[in-house]
Amino acid sequence: AGHLLFLRETTLMAQPFDAQRLQLTGEAFPVAEQIQTHSPGELHGNFSVSENGVLVYQTGTSAGGSQLTWFDRTGKQIGVLGDPAPYGDVWLSPDGKRVSVSIPSGSTRDIWVYDVARGLKTRFTFDTTDERAPIWSPDSSRIVVNSNRKGHFDLYLKPASGAGTEEVLLEDKIDKYPMSWSADGRFFLYRTGNTAPLDLFVLPLFGDRKPVPFLQTKFTKNN
Repeated sequence: AGHLLFLRETTLMAQPFDAQRLQLTGEAFPVAEQIQTHSPGELHGNFSVSENGVLVYQTGTSAGGSQLTWFDRTGKQIGVLGDPAPYGDVWLSPDGKRVSVSIPSGSTRDIWVYDVARGLKTRFTFDTTDERAPIWSPDSSRIVVNSNRKGHFDLYLKPASGAGTEEVLLEDKIDKYPMSWSADGRFFLYRTGNTAPLDLFVLPLFGDRKPVPFLQTKFTKNN
């Protein structure tokens, strides 16, 4: 309904915004307090809003483990998936049949995939370094993850079944974090860097696969 939502420390703020002129049109005002973030100091707040203006958010701290839980659209709990664990990077496959998560293994994280129907999880990555941020392809057949196995986070593509050969999608000396996959499967959005400013790039998955800047400014960008 013409507002931008953002965190100011732990307060969720809304500010009137004209999407046609790309201008703020009023003062920011608080919507909810004590919004949970993925971890202390992170930019990602646990909130989202639907196209018809319904807001969902989580309050409190993120310490300890969590339970993957199913809710219907009225907010009624209808089931759980797997056992409690310190889950991160939770992502439901587009076909709704599997859920990818990252789980700590010592000081690093690995990607696991849950079969929704059976409630069983299978390990997806096996490297001793960090693997995070799994993003599903639109047809649910492949997953992109990032890994710092070479000293910086690069992008790797692997069949969602876990079988087959892993493909290096993009490798250079800049950290890269998967963001989103276009609905037609032709483009991949990722973020660069660990410190501000963070920039957004689009990686074509055809031709020479040369990344194209999407948004580069002095400010931090995320999606």
